[in-house]
Amino acid sequence: MKLQKQTQYLIILLLATWALGACRSTSSLSEEDELATRVAQTLAAVTPATEDSEVIEQIAPDDAVAPVPGDLQPLSPEECEQLAGFMINRMFTPPLEQGKVVVDRQGETGSGCQAIGAGDGQMFPDMMTLEDAMRGILGELGWTEDTDAPTCLGTGGWGPGASSYCFTQADALCELFIHMDPIDKTLCSDDEPIGVCFERLAPEQILYTAELTCARDLTPAPKALDSDLMRIEFEPGAIQVRVQGEVAAGGSDHYVLYVMEGQEMTVNLLDRTDAVIAYDTAVLVIWGDEGTVLISSHADGLFWNGELPLTQDYYINVKSICTQPVPYTLEVIIPPKQGTSQVEYNNTDLGFSVSLPASWEGYSILISNWEGYSSGDPGDGVAAQGPLISIVHPLSTAQQPWQDIPILVFTIEQWDQLQREEWHIGAAPIGPAELGRNSHYVFALPARYNYAFLDGWEGVEQILQGDPLETFEPGIVP
Repeated sequence: MKLQKQTQYLIILLLATWALGACRSTSSLSEEDELATRVAQTLAAVTPATEDSEVIEQIAPDDAVAPVPGDLQPLSPEECEQLAGFMINRMFTPPLEQGKVVVDRQGETGSGCQAIGAGDGQMFPDMMTLEDAMRGILGELGWTEDTDAPTCLGTGGWGPGASSYCFTQADALCELFIHMDPIDKTLCSDDEPIGVCFERLAPEQILYTAELTCARDLTPAPKALDSDLMRIEFEPGAIQVRVQGEVAAGGSDHYVLYVMEGQEMTVNLLDRTDAVIAYDTAVLVIWGDEGTVLISSHADGLFWNGELPLTQDYYINVKSICTQPVPYTLEVIIPPKQGTSQVEYNNTDLGFSVSLPASWEGYSILISNWEGYSSGDPGDGVAAQGPLISIVHPLSTAQQPWQDIPILVFTIEQWDQLQREEWHIGAAPIGPAELGRNSHYVFALPARYNYAFLDGWEGVEQILQGDPLETFEPGIVP
């Protein structure tokens, strides 16, 4: 009986996945044939879930869809199965649907491998939980989120109950498409907003689906340029260069600079007001002299940040995608190469310290207050409050802020009240994440602290993953 119910659930899942086909690329099979094939494969694969979460189920790829010629092609079978295996081990109950799909990037088509996992509201309390878990998996495997191209392979989309994210790793791309749907479409009326419907559905009536589509960009690397190059050079002691230019309609401006292995480089394409340039006017293309592509011409990149793999010349193109000249400011930031030295923020009053990379030398501290409300509505009055200490990056300015490190400070009693939901901080459905505690205070990270994706947010993520906060007995007690 349990197996029969699981089979019925999977049939509903596949019907829901098929119904979403209009939002994604499809195979060369007809919709009816594809649905029949997937139902048959899923029914054949239904087995009781293993009790050992570390065991990866055998996942048979769907070879019914022949690869489509083009510069975009699936990752290797081993890479695809690694991604699918992590999805099973960390979140989803087997089986996990796998296959090949047609992908499209700015009109350039090809094939990608795809893994689809799903669970109801009893497995995931909300869509953001699934989003954060999947983004965490990709980050753990070395993928970097590209916030400028959330739908980089054309399989996802944004809307009520749907979100897309793009990740890159060398010449490979992964698009993460998350969506929530009623387990039965008749549960929602066409006359009501879908959000209203989700609010009244029971958890077991909501289906959360994660679709991960990955492909490798086989576009030949750009050749080093022999002419029209403008060499970027830094003044002695400077870590930042800003070059203003105007790229012709449909043309490219070419720059080159020499950088040492292991140095961190940030490149921003800005307009003349120092804001990020409009996405439909120009893009960055960056590659190394030996051929390593940091941003391909298909990435629609407006900024890049990372550690450089080799000591060599690096080429930066400002490429126009507009029908008229585009004025711009090219900003390149290369801080001193990080060694073993560390910078530390030490707060003896509250009893904690934070270790920072050497690139944070010269940071500043901003102290404000957090406020908690009994119903989440500021109109109901403040139920609790306390210090919010922000460690501000030394490159942050009012015109171009960088991601800071915000630390909420609670008394032990306040933290316990927050866990009992006696009051709330902000509108996020998830609460702050504890970083550490001493005998009198709890130190926590605000929910959604980095959702603005400011410059340097990836670096802050790396710092926090290293457990930089240490606690000791405070000099001032509540």
